[in-house]
Amino acid sequence: MNKPHLHAPPCDRFIHLWPVWLDTTTSGIQQCRTLLPPAELLDGDRRTGQVARDFLTARAALRILIARYTGIQPQSIRYRIGSHGKPRLDHDTANLSFNVSHSGGLAVFAFARGCELGVDIEKIRPIEDLDNIARRFFCTREFESIRRTSGQERVDSFFRCWTRKEAFIKADGRGLSFPLNGFAVTIGSDEPVRLMHVDGDPEEASAWTMHSPPLAAGYASALAYRDQPRPIEALPPQTVKNLLFAVCPDSAGARNHTHE
Repeated sequence: MNKPHLHAPPCDRFIHLWPVWLDTTTSGIQQCRTLLPPAELLDGDRRTGQVARDFLTARAALRILIARYTGIQPQSIRYRIGSHGKPRLDHDTANLSFNVSHSGGLAVFAFARGCELGVDIEKIRPIEDLDNIARRFFCTREFESIRRTSGQERVDSFFRCWTRKEAFIKADGRGLSFPLNGFAVTIGSDEPVRLMHVDGDPEEASAWTMHSPPLAAGYASALAYRDQPRPIEALPPQTVKNLLFAVCPDSAGARNHTHE
């Protein structure tokens, strides 16, 4: 098995997106656990079933990828958490920003130097009571745009809107304390991807760049960052098994091709 292609951005302005399939073997899960500190293990153990497995594998994958950008061993990486839950690296000499999202077994990890960013991914699926959710959480323009569609396009429009909004509030750093109907994004399939306006600040939208990169069939994704447009590089999809192999080529988790 070849080691995955892991490298830092070739210049400071690059943004890297790493799609990672989270499913792995039982031995792979055990190896992931060896990379995590007690607090993250406790968070994972509070969960059950596939939710717990995805949590543990996503946290381990994040540490493996951060290690490639910083040179810090995965087990030694330490975060500090902002007032709204956004993590940052302790002693960050690399000026590295990162963000994570996962849905339906697929995670995406975003990395940049010198700008705040947020990423979101959602598996596209039928949504019960879609119109009422959109009416409650989206601004009027977005809701009306969704209502003008039907069938699969209505579902796709909903997820385009949702992921773009999530990416923005994650990049902004205020999380869900920032109301989703307090700003507007474009959602039409034929519209340029952008932040349209932020309530109370007519200049704010122009400071942001937004993308909807096609990372995998059947998923909607969005990236937002506070800067002028930067080069985006979406890396080839990885598996947790490949990432673990990069850390320890002789690991049993990397050799095993089936669930135990």
